[in-house]
Amino acid sequence: MWAAASPSRTEPVELAPSQRVYHRKVSSGRGFDYFDEGSDSPCAHGQNRFVTWSGDKASKGMARRYSNFRLLHCNRYPSCGMYAVEGI
Repeated sequence: MWAAASPSRTEPVELAPSQRVYHRKVSSGRGFDYFDEGSDSPCAHGQNRFVTWSGDKASKGMARRYSNFRLLHCNRYPSCGMYAVEGI
């Protein structure tokens, strides 16, 4: 669905300002986290539940996909594992 999920991409995708893509973490690597292909739908808690997140490995994982983003996480952490990136 999202161009950022394509394994053949070598360049990070640039998000439009305020564009959000929601992801769930699928695994942890040594230096960065891995995420699913992404969706335009938030978790069941809703899009207004997302707060700024500063997880180092999550930020590095998203930087492999996106060039201009603010990292967000559902504020129901740790019971909800939904992340979001928002274009800046």
